[in-house]
Amino acid sequence: MELTTSLEAKDEIRIRRHQSAEQYTNLVDAIRQKEGFKDFLRLPSDLTHLQEHGSEGPIIYVNASGYGSDALIITKKDVYSLPLPLFDIDSVTENAVLFLFASNNVNSNYDAAKQAYEKAMRWLWDVAGKPILDSIDFSQYDIEPNKKPRVFWVSTGWISVLPIHAAGDFSSMPTDEPFSVHEWVISSYIASLRALAFARDQARKLKTPQILHALLVAMPTTPGMGDTGNLNVEPEMASLKETLTGSAFVNTLRNGRLSEVRPELETCHIAHFACHGVANHEDPSLSTIRLEDWEKKPLRVRAFLRMYLRKCQLVYLSACESSLSKDIRLRDEGIHVAGAFHMAGVPHAISTLWPISDKVSVEVASSFYKFLKEDNDGVVDVGCSAVALHSSVQKLRESGVSAILWGPYIHSGP
Repeated sequence: MELTTSLEAKDEIRIRRHQSAEQYTNLVDAIRQKEGFKDFLRLPSDLTHLQEHGSEGPIIYVNASGYGSDALIITKKDVYSLPLPLFDIDSVTENAVLFLFASNNVNSNYDAAKQAYEKAMRWLWDVAGKPILDSIDFSQYDIEPNKKPRVFWVSTGWISVLPIHAAGDFSSMPTDEPFSVHEWVISSYIASLRALAFARDQARKLKTPQILHALLVAMPTTPGMGDTGNLNVEPEMASLKETLTGSAFVNTLRNGRLSEVRPELETCHIAHFACHGVANHEDPSLSTIRLEDWEKKPLRVRAFLRMYLRKCQLVYLSACESSLSKDIRLRDEGIHVAGAFHMAGVPHAISTLWPISDKVSVEVASSFYKFLKEDNDGVVDVGCSAVALHSSVQKLRESGVSAILWGPYIHSGP
């Protein structure tokens, strides 16, 4: 009797598995009937459409697991996999812990944070950043003299934790050879190929007017946060207003409420926030930009799912953790404040991965907008956002600012 019962139990499990497999097959077939999804979960028979995504710069996925580690690299002429044997899961985990210690303690224990950060970034450069960039044939791209090529890092897996754009050996003396990702390329982040295609399409649709409408939202004090809610935003606001005057109509909202900010977002071309950003540990869709009435009416990530910002071409988030998801299970999904603006139709975002310095934020923002105008006869060219941020960071580096202070700034988009 025991044997019969055992066989019956095994049969029941087999039947359930068969039913699940059949349901899965039917679901995949139904998805493939939808327009644009005929190749869903199929290996591509032709790589041309993938290479088209890499027309403006290589697109790079970095993967690590217990089964092995590699980079999938898409260029305009090739798609290939690069083994990364030293980017093994144990080393990745160890250095991710080191980096997270650094980013969480940059304000409270700067010296220890700086040391940990530089160690993690040196490792990341040696095992991933340098091997990947070494493997790419950048001659296939038309790069102007004295200009750097662009690359697009897909923020999935461990690259949603480890900031590969900031990888480098910052303890060494500069040489003729690149010693960091920043020295070699201009980095942007994307959530997926589809997200990049959407952002590029949005950027093409949005025409830059001669006079832009710029919204500056400043929160010098934030209710409910005590002294930690106080930010020295006035130098940043003054610098931006001076830089943008003549190229944009500037509307500055200090201690603005949600009811004031939201309508302006729907009509502006550039939105700049100098305020507190908070990434929610448990639910990234509850991550917020803290406005004057955030305790009762928070501007949450999930609110952007109901918005379509038809005119906004650039959002600059001078706010801590504005491109960070703290839920490790959902890091691949791009659910954070910057990602929310992308979902609402904004192609370009400047954001941060960990707490930033008030002094550094003024310098980065001021330089950024000046560089946007530099090569365009005084007219703001939002399409140059990635280059402008890169140039702003380079200016910081040349002035001796530590890598842990410029590392949090990233561009996402086309």
